Amino acid sequence: MKRHRIGRIGLVGLALLTGALALAAPTDVRADGTAGRLIASGPASGRRLRIPAPAEYIDRLPAPAQTAWDAFRQRRPDVDPTAMAPFHDALMTERGRYAFNLTAEAYDIYHAWLAETETMSLEMVRARGRLLDIPLGGIDEEGRGYALVGFDGTEPVYTFTQNREAAVSSAASFVRRNAAFDPVFGPNIDGSGFYVNVNDHGSIFWNTEFRNEADTAWRLTEIRKNDSGDRDHMTHVAGTIGARGQTARAMGMAPAVHKYILIQQYNSDVTGYGMNWPGRPARSIVGNTSLGSEDENLSGVYTSTARSFDQVLYDTPYYLHFYSAGNYGASYFTLGTHQKAGKNLMTVAAVDDATRDADGVLAGGGDIALWSSRGPARDGRIKPDIAANGMDLYSPISTTGYGIKSGTSMATPSAAGSAVLLQDYFGKLFPGHLMRAST
Repeated sequence: MKRHRIGRIGLVGLALLTGALALAAPTDVRADGTAGRLIASGPASGRRLRIPAPAEYIDRLPAPAQTAWDAFRQRRPDVDPTAMAPFHDALMTERGRYAFNLTAEAYDIYHAWLAETETMSLEMVRARGRLLDIPLGGIDEEGRGYALVGFDGTEPVYTFTQNREAAVSSAASFVRRNAAFDPVFGPNIDGSGFYVNVNDHGSIFWNTEFRNEADTAWRLTEIRKNDSGDRDHMTHVAGTIGARGQTARAMGMAPAVHKYILIQQYNSDVTGYGMNWPGRPARSIVGNTSLGSEDENLSGVYTSTARSFDQVLYDTPYYLHFYSAGNYGASYFTLGTHQKAGKNLMTVAAVDDATRDADGVLAGGGDIALWSSRGPARDGRIKPDIAANGMDLYSPISTTGYGIKSGTSMATPSAAGSAVLLQDYFGKLFPGHLMRAST
């Protein structure tokens, strides 16, 4: 299957997977029960926020962000970088200045601009939020993390963590370190030598589950931190992908994989760490985002944000990204917003725990979770793309502790980690080669 420039993908062998995650509004940023639009409580409760001009808060930005803003407005004086749709349209306009397919040099040049511009946008979103005196982020009373990521007109847009025994469900346990699967390569299929992006809400806890098998080094590179965020969610997600199994029950899908730890999801995370050509050192082959925004009016809609994310995925053809579907299920058209409706990624729903016989044949379970979001996308495409176990997953949640979580937040790393095993096996069968994300 061809990967579209703004298109759709799959990965041969993902029939192996069956799995999921969940989301809800926090206490001080809640959903309007009538329209589903996010509104801030506290100082913004009961009133409509104004749209301030950037000049009102530009002096609050760090010097590098001010410099980037000056450069950005030279090209796009009509675009407010805090407004999500116009900003992502501007990213696509800049990408359009390059060839349809990027050379390695052009890829790196575009990434440098993208990273600088997205950082500037983030700082401006925060500065606007402070000016309006609305919450920038935190953890609600139920333990869900949330963060301000932009504005839709006058209204702030927030992402939320999506919380509600996965290796059997995805059949990863029949592939991972298993000589019965393949006598030659089976014992060493565990993600060793591969990298994944983990985009989430809070800083990770450095649990010893993230050390290598010999206990001589960490398998984490912390790119960004958010110590006030939902750290146990990040840790649980990363553990589901690749905990080494120091506690056997907590072993992740790919227990030897290395993880890049990133806060929230930005396009430059893909261009900065994703595998754009095979064999590029220390580049991720898989990414995971267990976050999402909620808005009934945009459920399953292919937005400018989804379109610009699809573009960087097209430009990074050996990198496959997994996104949680959301936890608004029980009816059709309950898919989450923005990237979840993308075409070049895998949107993941949740099922309950599956059982298999000694030969790996599905024996029972694997039913869709009642709360798992349903499709289709608003343009009629089938979404979610795949399902994995998102019920009662056991994983690290602190420096020394473990816990159980449910949700499409948990199903997504189940699928992502299992996909790493497929690439690992393929690479052993065909040394020096990787499957494209569109394979």
